Amino acid sequence: MRGYQTALESLESSSQKLQMTEKNNVFSKLDEVMNKAANGLATDEDVKKAQDEVVSAVQDFVKDYNYAVDYLKQNVEHGSGVSNQLEALQRGIPNEKTLAAVGMSVDKNGRLQVDEDKLREAMEKDPEEVKWLIGGQYGMADRVGNKATSSLDTSVDKILGSDAPEAEEIKKATSNSTTYGSAKKQSTMSDSFQQFASFAKSGAYNLSNYYAVSMLNILV
Repeated sequence: MRGYQTALESLESSSQKLQMTEKNNVFSKLDEVMNKAANGLATDEDVKKAQDEVVSAVQDFVKDYNYAVDYLKQNVEHGSGVSNQLEALQRGIPNEKTLAAVGMSVDKNGRLQVDEDKLREAMEKDPEEVKWLIGGQYGMADRVGNKATSSLDTSVDKILGSDAPEAEEIKKATSNSTTYGSAKKQSTMSDSFQQFASFAKSGAYNLSNYYAVSMLNILV
């Protein structure tokens, strides 16, 4: 029970680091550094460091997503609530073509994979596409993060039942042995309100990128 809540908190936190609507997200930092570099105010090394932050944030997101999915798969016998949670998380991941555009894929076990070299190549080739497909409004991080938030607003007891195994038991049953820390905060907003709040916060920023969002919805 506690293991799944911790997994959701970690997934919510790692998603927010990628979401363009969130403060201090890695894509905004990269944009800032690249703009400075274009004006001679930052070096190539500064740009590389900002790109490294993006790669690291994506890897954390993948790790946390896979852990949550693994946890749910280990608890499908606890009822339809678990299956619904699993399907909802998986729906947040875009199709194969969209994933490939950012150096990512889903393996036969439903686990998200990221090829660091291909991700870096995609950022060099088309940083705007990478930014929007992963961190844009209705992008992958936004969809999965919103689902994690709405699940945290639902009693974990109701989803899994009180006899669900703790985090340590699930770690032993999966290939993922990374320690999962608690997120810094637990959101109290519902899924629908989260989406509305994200849109409202971004205001004119969203409108200026309406075309990019529309294209994303077509791809996914």
